[in-house]
Amino acid sequence: MNPNLSFQDIPAPSDSQYRRTVRLLKRYRNYCWQLKIAVFHASELTGIPFTDQTEQFMSEFRRQAGENSHSQLASLWNQISLLSAFLTSMDHFCALIRRYHPNGELYYWILYYTYFSSQKPESTEEILDLLNRRGYETPIRSYFRKRRHAIEVMSILIAQRSDLPFPE
Repeated sequence: MNPNLSFQDIPAPSDSQYRRTVRLLKRYRNYCWQLKIAVFHASELTGIPFTDQTEQFMSEFRRQAGENSHSQLASLWNQISLLSAFLTSMDHFCALIRRYHPNGELYYWILYYTYFSSQKPESTEEILDLLNRRGYETPIRSYFRKRRHAIEVMSILIAQRSDLPFPE
């Protein structure tokens, strides 16, 4: 990406990129849950205690999966590494938006409350209430417009990472 470009100079994503991004965002919580289940299952199979030290667990699990030709461990390793890479990338993209985009802080909170928070809000009104508590009084029509812009920015970042195998 050219460092002299501003966000306004970057072309809008195609409709297919946008739809794909929305699909990935809507599945984010499910992917988090799948990762937790896979890690729990791997912990049960290998006897490696899972703690908050994710890197330590992954290192030990990778070693055991490599030593053991057990197909279930290899399959779990593939699933865990794919989901972990995807979730890490999505979190990284959100951090980039938050830090560098002119509307980054607002876009970050819109994406967070809409797709990334651990508890899915019950309604758009609940998201608007959460945004209001953060100091972003947003009318419902503005929310939908700003959410679309935030997703478009996320789409552009995702399109730049064509080397990453996103789960579908």
